[in-house]
Amino acid sequence: MMNFDENSDDEEQEAIADLEAIYSGIFFPFMKSHPGSQFSHLAELNCDVIPKLSLPEGKLCDIELLRLGEIGIDDDVKDIREDYAKMALIMFYPFRTVDDLKTDGSYWKLFQEQLDLHTENVHLEQKKREKNKFSFWEKGFEILQNIQDRFTLERKLKRARDPINLQTTCHQREGSKDTQQCDQNNGPEIPDISQFCSEFE
Repeated sequence: MMNFDENSDDEEQEAIADLEAIYSGIFFPFMKSHPGSQFSHLAELNCDVIPKLSLPEGKLCDIELLRLGEIGIDDDVKDIREDYAKMALIMFYPFRTVDDLKTDGSYWKLFQEQLDLHTENVHLEQKKREKNKFSFWEKGFEILQNIQDRFTLERKLKRARDPINLQTTCHQREGSKDTQQCDQNNGPEIPDISQFCSEFE
């Protein structure tokens, strides 16, 4: 959120009031070393929002391309793993420098370590889980899974057809001059709307 000047005109003051209505009033300033610390800060919202991610194509790829569980992989798969791990760690792992995101010079090694700890924690009782802490945000693995689910749905599934439409037959009245084809079931197959949506993304 930007810090506005108190001497702003009426339109700016009105816009500021509209913005402030969606925030809780709790602010988090940036450190003085941050380039935006003099004119911006973080602010807590009154309600939860679903963020829209915009990622470079292929950087957070389909999990199938990672070939999880395989050891003897080629250089292309290694590059794909490194890109995936880097993006996941940037989003959900605390760091100050890019080197904090690597183990032995590899993003994938650090990501794999955190994933293994997460998998162990899922099976542990709450008391033991507190002793076996890891740094990757646990909810981040759920978000990564949601992203993967969307990839899978877009690639493999079609939208369900309306059962009423499939079972209904429309008959023309006798003597009707309407030449429009009533029976939709006898016509060509209706294309899936998701095919058209992907053209505009």
